Amino acid sequence: MKRILFCILFAATFASVLSAQKECSAPAPELLKHEIHLSIGDMTLSGDMIGYPRYYDYYSYYYSYGYSWMLPLTYSEPIYIGGLSLSYYYHPAKWFWVGGWAYGAATSGGEVYDAHTDKLLRTNDCFMLSIAPAVRFSYLNRKAVTLYSGLAFGFSFLWTDTGVNNTGFELLPASQVTFFGVSFGKKLFGNVELGIGMKGIISAGIGYRF
Repeated sequence: MKRILFCILFAATFASVLSAQKECSAPAPELLKHEIHLSIGDMTLSGDMIGYPRYYDYYSYYYSYGYSWMLPLTYSEPIYIGGLSLSYYYHPAKWFWVGGWAYGAATSGGEVYDAHTDKLLRTNDCFMLSIAPAVRFSYLNRKAVTLYSGLAFGFSFLWTDTGVNNTGFELLPASQVTFFGVSFGKKLFGNVELGIGMKGIISAGIGYRF
């Protein structure tokens, strides 16, 4: 009887040791190092930067017609294109990303018309490309859900054409503060961000990690 109990205890101890060794030798969860991401956001800030009010030269327009109380009323119908950003991040640590993004926005068909005759008076086309290095810090890391915040600072290249031999180029600062972001998915993922800057107050997109 004692031999039987001894054999049972020995077998149980041996099985527990093998199980512990198996758990210790299990590989750590894979940390995906690279991320590419395409998103679209509102144009709250970029729309003001490339919009009609910024680049319509009221004074040159007034004096080209002669200063008068009878100046024609005008209207403009710009079509905003953009709010798109392409990002890349490198993930050296579980809580930290470093990378950057490029953002594009434009106005097309920004013609200015006489409100009475519908005569085309001038155009107002703009294109903006923003490039900014960025960092992200995550404070919740799960297999398929990540919560994070981030910062980005860079430059915007702004080209404008008013259609009256007046083409301009400007170099402006660009930034984005992400107060709150959430991504859901492991390799193929979607995300939503809330913040302020070139990418907008709210943006959403899809990406891939590898």
